[in-house]
Amino acid sequence: MTPLAARRATSTIPIVMAAAGDPVGSGLVAQLPRPGGNITGTSLMAPDLGGKRLELIKELLPEISRTAVLWNAACTAPGSAAGCRPAAADQRHPHPGDGVRQPRAAAGQPGILYL
Repeated sequence: MTPLAARRATSTIPIVMAAAGDPVGSGLVAQLPRPGGNITGTSLMAPDLGGKRLELIKELLPEISRTAVLWNAACTAPGSAAGCRPAAADQRHPHPGDGVRQPRAAAGQPGILYL
């Protein structure tokens, strides 16, 4: 059961999310510091770390000339991919673009896929 389905099912039983994508954007919680209601937990949201992750890829794999940043294009909040946009412009990584629905959509282009 997803946290959203659990929220629809009950407003009294405590719900703890494990590694939710964007609980605020999806309407699960009011805000991260004080979620309110009966839902709490952890989030994978770390858009400010996207650039640092690209730097690490560059350091670990200097022979890679292109990096494709993939995320769920159906998701309204791509999370860390948003944080990669400014960093990609400053480094040798291509702009993350609009996301893809299938990893094979980027096949044959990048040297590495960052998911």
